[in-house]
Amino acid sequence: MIVGRLKTLRKNKGITQEELAKAIGVLRHSYVYYEKGTRSPTCDILVKICKQLDVSADYLLGLSDVISTYEQSLKLSRQESELIKELRTLGENEQSALFTLFRAIKH
Repeated sequence: MIVGRLKTLRKNKGITQEELAKAIGVLRHSYVYYEKGTRSPTCDILVKICKQLDVSADYLLGLSDVISTYEQSLKLSRQESELIKELRTLGENEQSALFTLFRAIKH
């Protein structure tokens, strides 16, 4: 990970080390090691960091200098991204009903 990018992205989002650590499921001191570059996060934690900061792993790892969002890195269309955001606001029963509807439309 490029030292500095993680800290800059976090600060730009206006969140503390403690808040981000909690959101990704690690202790604050573990997260601080990632920011300092003394330790590297596991792949699972890296994905969580990318989701929380809405940035691609390519940018965070220094493989790209282009800041793209996490969703852009998945190559989702704008409509797909909007559908996913809406889906996440629904309860489990509503999601189940929607999947049933999708399957019915598909066939």
